[in-house]
Amino acid sequence: KVLEKLSKDYDLYILSNCRESYLDLALDVYNIKKYFKKCFAAETFGFISKDEIIKKERHNIKEEIIFVGDRYHDMEAARKNKLISIFCTYGFGSMDEGKKANYKINSIGEILNIL
Repeated sequence: KVLEKLSKDYDLYILSNCRESYLDLALDVYNIKKYFKKCFAAETFGFISKDEIIKKERHNIKEEIIFVGDRYHDMEAARKNKLISIFCTYGFGSMDEGKKANYKINSIGEILNIL
């Protein structure tokens, strides 16, 4: 429901450290691909870091970018690209990994209060 609501007001993107086939499968399994304007798998870019992928693709995204993630490298990618960051405390990372995030959320629904 949150992705559906967000996708009506914002262009959503996914940037994952995974292979293309894994990302495609996950999006199909959860039936959420329809909410995203574009999906980026690290494999497509030779598994370079997320901050480098953002630098390469940023010119294709016209809107302000807010980076949402659950790991330290997500927050670093946002910081290195001077983006607002939102750390998901319910994800795979420890609380310490999100200490430099601009915002922290305990559930995806809380993002609606930030935006």
